[in-house]
Amino acid sequence: FSQGDSPETKLGKLEILMDRIGTSREIVPLLRYLLSISGGERHPQHDLSPQQQMQATLKALTDLFADLARARPVLIVAEDLHWVDPTSLALLDMLTKRVRTLPVLLMMTFRPDFSHNWSGDHISTLTLNRLSRRQSLDLLARLTGEKPVPDEVLDQIVAKTDGIPLFIEELTKAVLESGVLRDAGDRYELMHPVPSMAIPATLRDSLMARLDRLAPVKEVAQIGAAIGRRFSYELLAAISLLPEDALREALHQLAEAGLIFASGSPPRADYTFKHALVQDTAYDSLLRVRRRVLHSQIATALTEQFPEIATAQPELLAHHYTMAGDCERAVEHWLKAGRRATERSTGREAISHLEKALEVLQMLPDTPERNKRELGIRIALVTPTIALKGYGSLETEQAAAKAREIAEKVGDSTQIFPVRYAEWAVNAVRGNTISARDLAERYLAEANRQSDTVPVVVGHRMLGTTLVNLGELTSAREQLETCVSLYDPKLHGSAAFVYGHDSRVSALTYLALILLVQGYPGEALAMGRRAVAYADEMGHANTQGVALCLGGTLISEIIGDRAGTQDYASKAIALAEERGLGLWLATGRIFEAWLMAQEGRHGEAIPRITKAVEGLKALGVNMCRPHFLGMLAQMHGDAGQVEAGLAAVDEGLVLVRDSGDRVWQADLLRIKGELLAREGADGAAAAAFEQAVEIARSQGARFWELRAATSLGSLWLKQGKRSDADNLLAPLCRSFDDEREIPDIVVSKALLGKLGRPSTAEPGLPTIDRRLSSQP
Repeated sequence: FSQGDSPETKLGKLEILMDRIGTSREIVPLLRYLLSISGGERHPQHDLSPQQQMQATLKALTDLFADLARARPVLIVAEDLHWVDPTSLALLDMLTKRVRTLPVLLMMTFRPDFSHNWSGDHISTLTLNRLSRRQSLDLLARLTGEKPVPDEVLDQIVAKTDGIPLFIEELTKAVLESGVLRDAGDRYELMHPVPSMAIPATLRDSLMARLDRLAPVKEVAQIGAAIGRRFSYELLAAISLLPEDALREALHQLAEAGLIFASGSPPRADYTFKHALVQDTAYDSLLRVRRRVLHSQIATALTEQFPEIATAQPELLAHHYTMAGDCERAVEHWLKAGRRATERSTGREAISHLEKALEVLQMLPDTPERNKRELGIRIALVTPTIALKGYGSLETEQAAAKAREIAEKVGDSTQIFPVRYAEWAVNAVRGNTISARDLAERYLAEANRQSDTVPVVVGHRMLGTTLVNLGELTSAREQLETCVSLYDPKLHGSAAFVYGHDSRVSALTYLALILLVQGYPGEALAMGRRAVAYADEMGHANTQGVALCLGGTLISEIIGDRAGTQDYASKAIALAEERGLGLWLATGRIFEAWLMAQEGRHGEAIPRITKAVEGLKALGVNMCRPHFLGMLAQMHGDAGQVEAGLAAVDEGLVLVRDSGDRVWQADLLRIKGELLAREGADGAAAAAFEQAVEIARSQGARFWELRAATSLGSLWLKQGKRSDADNLLAPLCRSFDDEREIPDIVVSKALLGKLGRPSTAEPGLPTIDRRLSSQP
């Protein structure tokens, strides 16, 4: 690209490059986004979520390397990986797998403390140790053109460099340039005896001596060092006061001295310091005042003459403003960089940039304006922290609490909603349901006083999902239906990126659970499918995880639909593995284990579900965990491990008691009764069943009531209490008029048949309110 190229011109150049390489032009929109090319009608940007955008871009880049390799062998060098950013590391992870079958040499260098998980028969590791004396002398001989050097000089160089190749190279060059030796044609001779202090003792001293001997061009090296390890001729020229001829000559001398490498020719040239230590030495030779001036000039030049770089890399401007001591602008650009990284789903970079913004902010005076700035940064920190650590993590709790503390200090209610939402989510996911209800009610009350409808929609969803967990199904349904009816995709769709997932999809998934528990399994399945369809349309990864795991897999598993569970679970696991969604991966693994148990593979299923449930606990996630413990208890029971099953179900009941997640209570008691019945403890089993029926009735949870009543009726039938069983079960069975072959309904009606009563529906029985089915 050339300065002044229009977006259309840049896109045209990308097309030419793709054609040369033999890569499809379909990746141009991804490269356009990566390179921040705005405007232009060709190649509109893909409508992808940030996470999808990042993954698609990484895949496009690996495809690009593969296409290059098909034309000719490719060498890729990645140096100093101990300083690598997480997203570049993700690209290298993909490349290490891709190059296995390609004519590509991927060479990566890093210090011993860098950790990685690369392995395979196509990967070789070479540890570079210090050179021996013999190797040091061989290297030194090459640097002198095989001309002998006096032994006393050789001994000092070898002793001081201690086998470090770069030091050997730089110290040898420093000695040759110092005038200590005379080139006698076929050898080097001493001009005079050399005191030990005449030869630099450290690599930095050696580099500094070489720079000092290049006094006329030292300032150019210093400016370049202030720009960075790599710098362009155009940016250097915008800052340096040297005439063009003098500047080019200075760069030529630095390249001849081996201190920098040049790529291209001025004015289209880029330069790279030979080693980070060379850059550091040049930079350290600057006076502090001069450094600040240079960084200020660099930031100004980037803003005024290279706006595309300033737009694409706000963290670069932030760095230079920070080093220039311009804290106001530095904070502004660190915040921009953090938000940009969040939009691109690069959470680690986002947190790093935002923490840097907070660090620089502390250098400003403690004023109301500084508090407002801190609030913006604290709020921006919440989203990437959730993405990386999860809602239930201590880090998320601390990030939200700190943001709320600053918001209350500032007294700004408009910015507090995402923070209060995060606090609610921490409590909801951890299973602190009573606290979550209080937070949701306060949130909604405050939202209703605002003109912005986004918090209102979110608030109804928050309160509705909390009430579901509490077992208050009718009130929960009212809140969630209100959320769906108020939702406008244009107004509220983008809120998923602020609040973690889409409110409509989340509301539909919980409505599906309500419908199922209230006794409408067919409607529940349909509602779950709607949630998954909307999530797929959005393409927002976390929203898709919610829909697949809760609206799809959970509903299918409870109903006993193996095919549906298999379909949704496999999609959820694939999504979670691709997007790095730990919560949904663990959840998907639980349902995968359930499927194994349905095939009688309890030996495989029980360890898997145990590991996944413990994994959720480690993440601080108690949401749905009572139900998952119930699944585990049933598996233990089916495997003949009744004691282990009772331990699991009791753990679930304790969690219900402590958390308030009473929606699962009736079914857990039913499972406990089944396990007790297996042990012949019919009295205790009947008590558990009766308690389950009572709780289910109080919640309006007809599906749980049907399950518990069927278990109790079966026990009573065995005890000869046919009339009691008939009176209990008949009204319930007649209330289910679902054409689907739902296993629980089939079993209950079969039992009723044994009791000698018909099971068809009768007029006047309750039917589903179908208002939701007509909504778009």
